[in-house]
Amino acid sequence: MPIIVPLYGIIGCVLAMLVIRPFLSLVAITIVFGIYLQLVSVPKEKRSTDVRSGIFAAIAQWSAMKVIQLDLTNVRAWKPTFLVPIEDGSQLLGEFRILLGFAE
Repeated sequence: MPIIVPLYGIIGCVLAMLVIRPFLSLVAITIVFGIYLQLVSVPKEKRSTDVRSGIFAAIAQWSAMKVIQLDLTNVRAWKPTFLVPIEDGSQLLGEFRILLGFAE
């Protein structure tokens, strides 16, 4: 995703906040910026971990082990399911041949 997309989101949110309540918006922005500075100032070695980070690490390790154990002889393990509103099944042979190609 290009960096400009989140920047548009940030700018839009800040502008909306300032339009709705300017004073409280500045207070909120100051608090968020203060928390950010506090988090950035803590050295990486001293950052504490919590239960969620341990759970996420365990899930990532388990998933990686499962992927390693997969039999990769079946190149295409997932096939998409298309919901296409048609009146007659013979239409798939004409106009929607590309869908049959995707689903094979």
